[in-house]
Amino acid sequence: MAMSTLILRIVCGGRIGSLLRIEIALGVDINRNFMYGFMPYTKFDKENVPCSETYASRKALSTKEAEALNFLLFKYRSKIKYYIDYHTYGNLWTYAYGSHIWPPKNNRQLRRYTDVVERSFTDTLGVQWTTGPVFNTIYECHGIVVDHVHYYITPIAFTVEVGNDDDEFYSS
Repeated sequence: MAMSTLILRIVCGGRIGSLLRIEIALGVDINRNFMYGFMPYTKFDKENVPCSETYASRKALSTKEAEALNFLLFKYRSKIKYYIDYHTYGNLWTYAYGSHIWPPKNNRQLRRYTDVVERSFTDTLGVQWTTGPVFNTIYECHGIVVDHVHYYITPIAFTVEVGNDDDEFYSS
């Protein structure tokens, strides 16, 4: 989501007054803009305000980016064996679902994959990772791409969240 700063110099009666700074947020959280589990607002964003960090928009696939990715996913669906979505939120390796608490049908298979990843990262990097469904590891998230891909494209879909404030790789 783009954040722009608008600075106005107020002029009253020919006299230049103080500066007025207004921050304007424009855009949609693309990772809340996919079809599966889409909700125009959640308990974290009840007002559906475009300035919110988790603003989903009023309808799914309303952004050019989400629409383009959705087009490519469906176009190549028969060739996609697994999907990994990359974010910078923390050291997490997650999978569907974020929009509800019920695990996917292939939860055991996804858990086996994430257990291997967790052990590998801990052993080689010395960094502890949290793994599991988005709903359980982060929080309730609607319209996220990993749910969308898992449901419509391939059941082997993950979101990898890398970095945190401690290692200076956290997105700001």
